[in-house]
Amino acid sequence: MLLKNAQILDTTMRRFFQGDLRIQDGTISAVGSSLTAENGEEVVDIGGNHLIPGLVDIHSHGAAGEDAMLSSPEKLIAMARHYAAHAVTTLFPTVLTGTRAELNEAMKRIVSAAHLKKNPVTFAGVHIEGPYLSDKRPGCHDISLLKSPDEAEFEEWLSILGKIKAYVTIAPELPGAMDLIEKYTKRGVTFSIGHSDATGAVCREALSRGVGSFTHLYNAMRPLHHRESGVVGTALCTDAYAELICDGVHIDRDVVNMTYRIKGVDKLILVTDSMQAAGMPDGRYKLGSLDVTVENSIAWLSPGTLAGSTLNLLDAIKNLMDFSGASLADAVICATRNPAKAAGLYDKIGSLEKGKVADLAVLDSGRNLTMTISRGRIVYTA
Repeated sequence: MLLKNAQILDTTMRRFFQGDLRIQDGTISAVGSSLTAENGEEVVDIGGNHLIPGLVDIHSHGAAGEDAMLSSPEKLIAMARHYAAHAVTTLFPTVLTGTRAELNEAMKRIVSAAHLKKNPVTFAGVHIEGPYLSDKRPGCHDISLLKSPDEAEFEEWLSILGKIKAYVTIAPELPGAMDLIEKYTKRGVTFSIGHSDATGAVCREALSRGVGSFTHLYNAMRPLHHRESGVVGTALCTDAYAELICDGVHIDRDVVNMTYRIKGVDKLILVTDSMQAAGMPDGRYKLGSLDVTVENSIAWLSPGTLAGSTLNLLDAIKNLMDFSGASLADAVICATRNPAKAAGLYDKIGSLEKGKVADLAVLDSGRNLTMTISRGRIVYTA
């Protein structure tokens, strides 16, 4: 397949250029200007629209009425179609705190869905958000099930996941957390600090042990104080990645602007933290075993406690542009290259380069999605 007449994102230069892109066997085989069609090759005229890498959502609990903790593999495929329709080509279905049996079964269903050829997006990993979290910063997690790390349980999870990546939110102040971080980072697990009441000193130690990011910055973590940096201050003043739920609800738009200016385009990761109400009308929904009420597209566990979002990642990009003045190129990088790097997948996805997986999306001049290509297959057209 040859994609002609596109404005292609150059991630390294952080700009778009006029060019063409060839896909062969699910891989980007050439990127350049004035590429000519080969015999019998399908040619798609992009019409001067923007060609960007497929988006990477490393933190989403569900969408389209489906939940990563509860849905069957077939239902997870239906959920994946929602992501494809919003430019996402790589997803980390996110499980939240549950019993050992509940988490094991949820991961098994996700792994089964990941291996189905009809899945329109790639389930590259599972984001395990709980149960190794602080009961002082639980957010919408069940406090009765929060606990310190259990290595035998952790080994069981990795056995279930197999070659699928593990991306783990952890409170580093918990007994045994530092040792778990140091041991399993060396085995390719990505750890992110979240739902934590840790001091700045504890966070810095966790970073030195291998932690690479912070989960949904500002939400469910020790805030910044002028005498103690806490989790928030440490996230802002170090070189770690930081997730941001850019829906205008979880974080004020001025704080989004401030965070973008501090962290910059290189270390900010846009996530949705969406739940099953994403793409659905207001009403009653589930987040794992929890009952959630959605009013005006805002998900509440109880008054004052948010329960994920109804955001999609393409809208998060638009919001970052609107809230901070970020360019389209820079905002897209926060939803492609940065999460891919944080998860250790940038050698395969996250930019439009020869040899990478052919995950792409086409945006028109109004930043609206017109096409999604996943692993070289067109999986959505407007």
